[in-house]
Amino acid sequence: MNKLMKQKKLPLLALSVLLSACPSLYANTTLKGLNHLAKQGDAASQVALGVKYHRGEGVKKNDTKAFTLFQEAAQQEDLEGIIYLGKLCREGEGTEKNPERAAQLFKQAADLGDPIGQIYLGELLLKGEGVSKNERQALAHFLKSAKQGQPVAQNYVASLYGQNPETPQDRIEAYAWGIIAEAQGETDWKKPLLVSLMTEEEVEAAQKRAKALMRTIYEGETLETLSEKS
Repeated sequence: MNKLMKQKKLPLLALSVLLSACPSLYANTTLKGLNHLAKQGDAASQVALGVKYHRGEGVKKNDTKAFTLFQEAAQQEDLEGIIYLGKLCREGEGTEKNPERAAQLFKQAADLGDPIGQIYLGELLLKGEGVSKNERQALAHFLKSAKQGQPVAQNYVASLYGQNPETPQDRIEAYAWGIIAEAQGETDWKKPLLVSLMTEEEVEAAQKRAKALMRTIYEGETLETLSEKS
């Protein structure tokens, strides 16, 4: 096991934070209204209603209904629907556990440029879950997501660049991505271990690299302001 990597899955309930949160668009819509819109084929309302059934919010928890609603939204290429459906397939909630199907769904979202789909596909590639294990491909997907500002992906990038025999090793990149992730609350990249392997010049170069990445990803932000918002 990579010393710098602490593997973790993103919980399904955390998706409301990570996704563009289409359910919030219907925060003031009644359950009856959501049902009506969902039956009319509105993908966003299907996702919003599916989330309610999955969480048991205002309705009795029913993952089977949630699965059906997410599947209907996914068939319309709704990104949130695709990812929620992939998560249920991965976890075996409302359906039989099917990591292969989950991988297909996450790849569909990732290919459309979705940063959350890229994280989930990267996780499967990292573990060999539903797909052949491929840490280099996992890193490529994490990098795409990291460049879209996802701290979980940035944490993975730092870990893989830091010390993983199957991926390119670059302590400067690892430290740079790591401190950006850390400013947003992601600390699994094992900073003390990495720093113990670096020279002062490498640490200084990594700090400069982090500032350059910040200018590209977060216009007008600094590590300090990111930390304050986390």
